Amino acid sequence: MKRLLVARFSAFGDVAMTVPVVRCFLHQNTDVCITYVSQARFAPLFEGIERLTFVPAYLNDIHKGVTGLYRLFKEAITASEEEIDVFIDLHSVLRTFIFRLYAMARFIPVYSMNKGRKARHELTKEGINKRPLRAIPERYADVFRRCGFKLHLDREYGIKKLPFSPSITRKTGFIPHAKYSVGIAPFSQHKGKTYPLGKMREVVEHLSGREDIQVVLVGAKGEEATILEQWVASLPNVICVAGRLTLGEELSLMSHLDVMVSMDSANMHLCSMVGTRVISIWGATHRFGGFMGYGQSVEDVIEINDMACRPCHAFGKKPCRYGTYECMKRITPTTITEKILSTL
Repeated sequence: MKRLLVARFSAFGDVAMTVPVVRCFLHQNTDVCITYVSQARFAPLFEGIERLTFVPAYLNDIHKGVTGLYRLFKEAITASEEEIDVFIDLHSVLRTFIFRLYAMARFIPVYSMNKGRKARHELTKEGINKRPLRAIPERYADVFRRCGFKLHLDREYGIKKLPFSPSITRKTGFIPHAKYSVGIAPFSQHKGKTYPLGKMREVVEHLSGREDIQVVLVGAKGEEATILEQWVASLPNVICVAGRLTLGEELSLMSHLDVMVSMDSANMHLCSMVGTRVISIWGATHRFGGFMGYGQSVEDVIEINDMACRPCHAFGKKPCRYGTYECMKRITPTTITEKILSTL
C-alpha cells in the first residue's frame, strides 16, 4: 500500500475543490492511502473518505513558524503509520515550500502544483482575447498524474450527496423537500465579488412571495448573520441558517437544497462537493480563471460579458479601477430571479 502526503492549507474554497479530486483519485487507485494536512476547521470536508487520514494544522498556534511546521510535519509522518512514498504540494506557498524541504531531507519525492500565475495575470489585461484557463481541479489532478498515477475526474465519484441531519431542523426550522428549497449565499470576501445587497434582497423578496418556495439564507456568524436575520424579520417563507450550524451540518443542508445562488466564493464549492446545482454570480473575477465549481455548468453562470475590464483581478481583491463596480451593478435582480425560477 503506497502512502501519499498531501498538503493544502487554505483558502476555504480552494481546499473544498481538492475534495472531489481526492475522492476520484482514491476510487481509481485502490492501492494508495493519503495523509492530508490542512487547517483543523476544514476536517469535516474530508469525513467519510476511505483510506484518508486527516491531520489538523493549527497554523496560528502550535504549528506557527518554521518550528511549528516541523512539528506538524512530524505529526503527519506519525499519523501515516507507514513510510511516505510521495509528498504532493497542492498549494505552492511559503509554508508548503518549507514542507517540501522537510520531505526532501527524508529523501521523499516532491511534486507541486503549477498555479499558472502568468496566465492568470494575462487574463486581467484589457484589450486582449481572453480564453478559459485550465480548471483548478484539473491542475490539482495534474500533480497526481505527474507522480505516475492514473486519474480521471468523474462527477459520479467526485461528488457525494449527504444524509440529512435532524439537528438542522431543530436549530433552524429547515425541513427538506417540504417546498422547493433555494439557498442564497450573498456574501463574499471582497466587494468586487459581492452582488449589491440591496439588489439581492429584491431577489429574496420576490421569492418569498411564493408559497411553494422556501428561501434559505446562508452566511457566517456575526455581521453577515445580523444582516440576514433583519431580512428574515420582514419576509415570509425565509429562514436564516447563518452562524447556527457546524460545517458538517451546513454540508448536509446544502446537499438537500434544490439550487444555491452564490458568489464566486466557498459556498459555490461546498455545494459542488455535495452535488447541488449552483447559480453563480461573477463580477470582478471570471469563470475563465478556472475557479468554476466542480461539475457545475456554464449555463448557470450569471455575468456581464461585454466588459473589457473583466476580470480585473484573479481573486477579486483589488478595488474597481473605475470605482463603479458596474460588473455587478449591471446584473438585474430580475435576471437572477428568472434564472432561479427556470431552474426550479
